[in-house]
Amino acid sequence: MANNVGSANVEISVDDGKARGKIKSFFSFLKSTTKIASGVAAGIGIFEGISSAIKGASESTIGANADMETYLNTLTVVMKSHKKAAQTLAWAKDFANKTPFETDEIVDATAKLQSYGMNAKKILPQIGDMSSVMGKSLDQGVSFSLAA
Repeated sequence: MANNVGSANVEISVDDGKARGKIKSFFSFLKSTTKIASGVAAGIGIFEGISSAIKGASESTIGANADMETYLNTLTVVMKSHKKAAQTLAWAKDFANKTPFETDEIVDATAKLQSYGMNAKKILPQIGDMSSVMGKSLDQGVSFSLAA
């Protein structure tokens, strides 16, 4: 009987060792799977961030292009020439790059001045300087100039 008990203990120990090995193997598998899942989740997060940035940039670009098209149409009507309007719009964009004002502010001011028969290329630099010195927006400077 002692032999049978001893033999049973050996079998239990062997089975226990096998079970521990399988459990260790299983947890190792889970650990590697978790690392992979974390990597995939991080990749998805990065992809979502990039996707969101691209979407925002494209929406902003589409909006800006639509605004420029509107300004070009306004200038074309006011100046009675698509060619002159395109040249004036190109000047306004270039001028905006040289000033602290935003491109849409400069283009809007240009369209307003031209619609009142004023040459924006000649007077907008002065209005911009005046507005900047007085701490006013460019639109306020244009409105003041038109009222004077």
